[in-house]
Amino acid sequence: MVPAVRALMTRAVARGELPNDALARFPQLLVAPAMIALMWNGLFGRFDKIDVREILQAHIDMLFGERKAS
Repeated sequence: MVPAVRALMTRAVARGELPNDALARFPQLLVAPAMIALMWNGLFGRFDKIDVREILQAHIDMLFGERKAS
């Protein structure tokens, strides 16, 4: 799975769709926020819960730019 995502991200960099090659070098960064949110909620959720959907959207916005309202 990681090699396939790495290949996709490498093509995206080559086409100018990504600002740098970080995702091609470390495709694990795509799922890192989800993993962090799940671990955080498991450990600290009773004190300060993270909205998994919101953190994933923020991550996608950071990577690919914010969505335009249509």
